[in-house]
Formats: sequence, C-alpha cells, structure tokens
Amino acid sequence: MSKYDQLEKLQTLKEKGALSDSEFEVEKSKILSSSNEQSTTVIHQTSSPNNSNQKLPNPAATTGLILGLVGIIILPLLLGIIGLVFSGIAISKSSEEYEGNGNAIAGLILGIINLIWGVFWFQLFG
Repeated sequence: MSKYDQLEKLQTLKEKGALSDSEFEVEKSKILSSSNEQSTTVIHQTSSPNNSNQKLPNPAATTGLILGLVGIIILPLLLGIIGLVFSGIAISKSSEEYEGNGNAIAGLILGIINLIWGVFWFQLFG
C-alpha cells in the first residue's frame, strides 16, 4: 500500500468520525515520515470494523410505533391506518439497511388495536 493510499484511507476514517483532527494529524505525520510497514499497522489499528457494518435504527418503525401509541387516545382510525403503513414500510426495509423489527412489529400491533378501538368507538359514539 503506497503512502498516498494510506493517506486516503486515513482521510476516510477522519470523515467517518473514527479519528479526531488531532489523531488524524499525528497519523498523517507518521505516514509521511516513516516506512510503509509502520504506517499500515497504525491505520489498521485505528479503523473499527463495526463502523462500516453497523445498521441504523429505522425511523419508519419508530414513527409507526409513536402513531400507534398516540392513536389509542386521539383519532384511533386515522392514526391506526397511518401507523400500519409506516410499520409495514419499516418491516420491508429492516433487512436491507436498518436494524431489527421490534418497533415495527409493535407499531403493527398497535395499529390493529387502534383500528379495532376506532371501529368500537365509532359504533358507540358515531
């Protein structure tokens, strides 16, 4: 790996937040002033394999869950349907780029409960 490649990888680590500005400057100076073997070791030690593979929480799942919770109290039919849509979207995208299905499944269950509650409420007061 050439010094240019090492500097490029170091810049990528800095942009991802794995290195602070001061750490970046120290490692950059080491690469520029040392042999290729030493600087390669430093780059591999500072890079974390978990950063690139880490999945983010699913905002659609969280939205579906919150709509399901709020829908129990306010506008159960409307918020139940919207919560079901968001939770369904979250489940379809969870395996691709987002972590887990917990919030999405909870949102689906609450959406169904909201629909039942909304129909019951409408029958009583509508």
